[in-house]
Amino acid sequence: MEIHGREVVALEFPARGAVLLHVHADLAVSFPSVDVSPELELVRHLLARRLDRAVESIAPRHRLVADLRLSKLDLAIVGLELEDLTGAWLPFPRLAHAETVDDLARLVRAARSSRSR
Repeated sequence: MEIHGREVVALEFPARGAVLLHVHADLAVSFPSVDVSPELELVRHLLARRLDRAVESIAPRHRLVADLRLSKLDLAIVGLELEDLTGAWLPFPRLAHAETVDDLARLVRAARSSRSR
């Protein structure tokens, strides 16, 4: 689906209904070796909002603490937001083991997958 010339992904999250996330056309060029999943886009958007940064400035390879300077409190808040939006349970010890943005997205994907079983 396109809105205003941009492709949009609609995610169905049981806790909140549908969430629309913009998928930028240049994303595949910026991150050629990364599969752009809805979970990755959601994580990038939440981190961008939390850190007051542009979504485009947050790459899947960025380390949460070393590159993005995410504190444990920031990580806990992002984890709670992810739980609220996806309906998946993300225990803090697992969140704390996520080193990169992509790790966090994979954790969300796995939690959603195990929840739907």
